[in-house]
Amino acid sequence: ERFDGTSHMDRTQSAISINNKKLIALFNNSDSRLMKLLNHNLNCEYVFDEKSESITVRSDAPIDKEIGRRVINQIVKRSISSQDKVRGIIKKTTKELHKEIKSIGKKAVKLLKLDFVHADIINLLGQLNFRLSFSQNQLEHAIEVGYLAGILAEELKLDIALAKRCGLLHDIGKALTHIQEGSHAVLGADIAEKCNESPIVVNAIRSHHNDVAPESAIAHIVTAADAISGARPGARRETVTLYLDRVN
Repeated sequence: ERFDGTSHMDRTQSAISINNKKLIALFNNSDSRLMKLLNHNLNCEYVFDEKSESITVRSDAPIDKEIGRRVINQIVKRSISSQDKVRGIIKKTTKELHKEIKSIGKKAVKLLKLDFVHADIINLLGQLNFRLSFSQNQLEHAIEVGYLAGILAEELKLDIALAKRCGLLHDIGKALTHIQEGSHAVLGADIAEKCNESPIVVNAIRSHHNDVAPESAIAHIVTAADAISGARPGARRETVTLYLDRVN
């Protein structure tokens, strides 16, 4: 009740409707120059649905998927098929998105009023905005965990700013799981350590899924805040199985 956060997380629609007949023919042909160009320059899979005349962008890499989605949207909106213009759109979109990622990360740090945060960590925070976990926006979740950890720390008369920092950074490893193997908690802790975060922050990140033992009260707080954020009503999309279990 003391955290005034949204219960609804915006979801990025990756299926794009196409109204232009020329573009429909190009998107429906994997050997067309347009599709070859997109496949060569973007790390995405494109699935065309003839019935709905729409194309769906898929990728294991959230940032690549977002770039692909934005590029296709612009091609469709402006009815562009020229290869040079498409290349220009890809280059401009990629540059703009990476700038946006940096801005989003800085905003999250400012929102929780944290002191200096390394540029690499800010970049990872920004990337979390384009990743979902059970339909929950990963950056919104991280911010929420930061707030909740701060509230719990205040109740226990612990370092509120440190708790918020641990909460915000606890899932930064999820921005790396599509390119590196291993637990996101371990990956995130390794990055935090390289960026000279304190041992308490590093351990809180590494221990929040019990990969190692928690070494401070704040580490326990982060684990609790993470569970509260993920389990509260409306936070995540419920599976049919879980829904039926609850009804029974």
